[in-house]
Amino acid sequence: MRAFIVGNGPSLRNTNLELLRDEVSYGVNAIHLLYEKTAWRPNHLVIGDLTQEHRDWVRQGGTDREDGRINRFLDIINTNTSAQIHIRGNYGVWAKPLLGPHNNVSYFDVCTHHSMGLDDTLEDKAPSEWHLPQICRWGGSVVMAIQLAALENYSPLYLLGCDLGYTPGTNNHFTPDYDKFIVPAKADALNAVIANAHSLANSQWEIYNAGVGGSLDAYERVNLEELF
Repeated sequence: MRAFIVGNGPSLRNTNLELLRDEVSYGVNAIHLLYEKTAWRPNHLVIGDLTQEHRDWVRQGGTDREDGRINRFLDIINTNTSAQIHIRGNYGVWAKPLLGPHNNVSYFDVCTHHSMGLDDTLEDKAPSEWHLPQICRWGGSVVMAIQLAALENYSPLYLLGCDLGYTPGTNNHFTPDYDKFIVPAKADALNAVIANAHSLANSQWEIYNAGVGGSLDAYERVNLEELF
């Protein structure tokens, strides 16, 4: 059975997500900021990255439930009650006490030996192959979602809103509200890491880029409308 992986790139503004309403789909992180524009909701929501303010909250103890810096995370949980939410396992140390028991929340095992490595060369950090069933965090949340879908034997996989081409100071997501929470990254290094991860994914699974435009060319491109 096929599945769709929906990123958070600006091309989502020109993507007909209503087509996915009867499909298996995975969203990532703050995809809920798009919900006022569409009736589509993902079946699965993958939380693989945190905003800088949330990281600061965690570093400072991660126990104050009234701290406004965690509102965005709680919004993600509260607006995805119909989805199965998959949270990075190492986030469980603070997320489990914060959230308590949720029938739709699970925590996936994630590696610690492949970081995003923006201060290193690709050769220093890049995996040579995936190491499932443990999820590799190399490449970020979308690539984690690809691995989770592969573990559930979904195939082929179609990507939407996975645009690549991150550029600090520009609108890199489907809404400016998303970007204001993002600390500018080392753009060239970040793009290289993500492109490397997608090339590795393409070598192992049947994946297509059904998005509109963008710079992600690791996969064969297909037209979303023609899949229906």
